[in-house]
Amino acid sequence: MLETISYWNDCIELIKTHNSKNTQYEYANGCLKTQYITNWTKAPLIKNIYDKYVEKFNVYDPQIFATLGKSNGIGEHTDPDNVIILVLEGNMSYKIKDKMINMNKDETIYIPANEKHEPFSNLTPRICLSMATPLNLKRTDVTYYYNDI
Repeated sequence: MLETISYWNDCIELIKTHNSKNTQYEYANGCLKTQYITNWTKAPLIKNIYDKYVEKFNVYDPQIFATLGKSNGIGEHTDPDNVIILVLEGNMSYKIKDKMINMNKDETIYIPANEKHEPFSNLTPRICLSMATPLNLKRTDVTYYYNDI
């Protein structure tokens, strides 16, 4: 329980401090999204997890996505880089190639650059850490692998 509270505390601090010029965060369809995280001072628990991914997969451009309930996320989109998404808290789903993938806490998904995907939050509040990677991950590196879907 303490870990869950700390994730939410970290998430709130990141939302407050990682903003664009005119807003503290982006909000669409019930989903809060930070800008790329550059200062981890007030988010030590999430930084610790991020550092492990930096070491293993050379990740960069981390962002937090959080919802308090059911959400259509940021809608269908593509990313210019390969992406690893880690569910830190709660659960969520991704629509990929017309299939729904349900993810729980501590599960990851790898999505190659320029591939369409659409996140959805379930009724449970959730926090996800999204990270770009220059690497082409292997199936064994993550819970869900885009090419297997």
